[in-house]
Amino acid sequence: MRKFILFITFLLGAVQLHAQCVANLNLTTFETVTPVVHQASNRIVASSGYGVSSGYNSTLRAGVLVELKGNTHIKSGSLFLAKIGPCGKVKARQMETSDKLVDALQLTVYPNPVTSKMNLSVDNMELATVTLASIDGKVISVKDVKNETSLEMEMAQYPSGIYLVTVETADGQVFRNKIVKN
Repeated sequence: MRKFILFITFLLGAVQLHAQCVANLNLTTFETVTPVVHQASNRIVASSGYGVSSGYNSTLRAGVLVELKGNTHIKSGSLFLAKIGPCGKVKARQMETSDKLVDALQLTVYPNPVTSKMNLSVDNMELATVTLASIDGKVISVKDVKNETSLEMEMAQYPSGIYLVTVETADGQVFRNKIVKN
């Protein structure tokens, strides 16, 4: 199997991406570099003691399974992505852990958890449609938004629970985020 480690140097210092592809990988300690990409052609298991601290970026990419066992700690403020897919080259653009995650980072939803009003915005992008769905995928609300880069959405009428917000921009990009309604 082809193995590689990619080092990228920035003006502010060196950042290391671990992009070595192995058959199986067991992670047991907190990440000590950021961003980091772990790849396995079969499975990645994050066991007791594995974690991603606030401010750290981690991507786990496996061909068959990514499993997070008990006592795995993904802290608030970290950027974490688990993805099923083949090992691949880590692109310079993946410094934010993945193409999809870079897109997700541009969607801002606050406050989360929400009680009455939720604010959403997509950095420097015009919104087209905002869809609110229950955690089981039932569409609750669809709002057509034109010529706006942000939206305030009333949430007081919805019961407590977990919801999915999907935002489509005018140029067709799709962003998703989970929110908690108290």
